[in-house]
Amino acid sequence: MAAAGLTAAALAASFLWQPKPPRRPEPAATPLGWRAQVELLGGDGVAGDAVGPGPRSRFSDPWGVALDAGGTLYVADAGDNNRILRRWLDGDFRLLAGGREGFADGLGGAAAFNTPSG
Repeated sequence: MAAAGLTAAALAASFLWQPKPPRRPEPAATPLGWRAQVELLGGDGVAGDAVGPGPRSRFSDPWGVALDAGGTLYVADAGDNNRILRRWLDGDFRLLAGGREGFADGLGGAAAFNTPSG
């Protein structure tokens, strides 16, 4: 009789208790009080298609940015401009490719994009 009670208790415990999977380590929390810094690299807040020194450059719809290992910034400027700009280390923006809507391979302004976004 005692064995039957012990068996019943063991069976009941196996249905009621389930081991928890090991927890994944969580990323460390950001320290409280850290300072963020934002710097305007180009444009003046007015839509346009000017290229040149950062503050005088204008974008239509800058949809994506990428930074290469050497520190060069690339901007996918969608909207009306359909172009890819490159920000040189001197701070000037220059056309890398595109400038018109369409689908065409080519160098510089001979290329055409339809809403570059990445």
